[in-house]
Amino acid sequence: MRHVILFACAALLAPDATGQWTTANLSQARSRVAATSTGSLALFAGGWLGGTSYSNVVDLYDADTDTWTTASLSVARASMAATSAGGVALFAGGRNAHGTTAVVDLYDSQTASWSTASLSVARAYLTATAADGVALFAGGKLDQAQQDVVDLYDPATGTWSTASLSTPRSYLASASADGMAFFGGGRWPCVDRVDVYDVAADTWSTMSLSVPRARLAATAVGRRVLFTGGWLPTSDLVDILDLDSRFLDDDDHERRALPARSDDRRSARALRVQREQPWARNRRHLRRSHGCLVH
Repeated sequence: MRHVILFACAALLAPDATGQWTTANLSQARSRVAATSTGSLALFAGGWLGGTSYSNVVDLYDADTDTWTTASLSVARASMAATSAGGVALFAGGRNAHGTTAVVDLYDSQTASWSTASLSVARAYLTATAADGVALFAGGKLDQAQQDVVDLYDPATGTWSTASLSTPRSYLASASADGMAFFGGGRWPCVDRVDVYDVAADTWSTMSLSVPRARLAATAVGRRVLFTGGWLPTSDLVDILDLDSRFLDDDDHERRALPARSDDRRSARALRVQREQPWARNRRHLRRSHGCLVH
């Protein structure tokens, strides 16, 4: 199987261990595309075409056969969230010229079939991740109203349920590690909150980033969860949660210890980071204003 690295404007492929890059093209030029992968497939769905035009195109890349195909979303839209769980790729929410939608398009990679469902609340600018086989869609915005709802989909049972973030927000980021889903940052106003959902225990808890910010990015590597960048203002800060050592690092390498808990295997769950210094050392010139950072 080829090793594939794909980006959503044009797909860049690393076909072998030499790290050589090649390029491919989506079937339609567009921005604000949602992407996820399941099995050997990478899927790039929807997007904004400019003005009042939106796309319903889904480009599918099969890494096993090195081929591209296309499909269609049920509703053309951008600014949706995508994730995969249990062999199912899900594209949820978003907006188009007609407003914000609750539609969820589901692609079952085992049967190569599409179906639809609905979020409990229509919204765009939400985030999505999957943990322990459950897909989660959190936050977002409906018109100007920030949302705290979390929609959970279990593909093993085909059932949906809902939960709530500790504070309503959009433009947040999410990642998953060790059976937990982490939802960090967001606006409006900008927050430092991280909501943590433990799938096996079915419990929620909160932690904090070192700096409030929105439009950040998140991912996990092994048992480390990273929240990076963000806005306001544009930030180079990286918060790193180490689930093994129970420390949260920032890019100044300041380590803030997490309290111990009895279940070491799931260390750092259901815990709030206790910070003596709320800001990184090299950002003392910034101040808090309505929950955001300003000069």
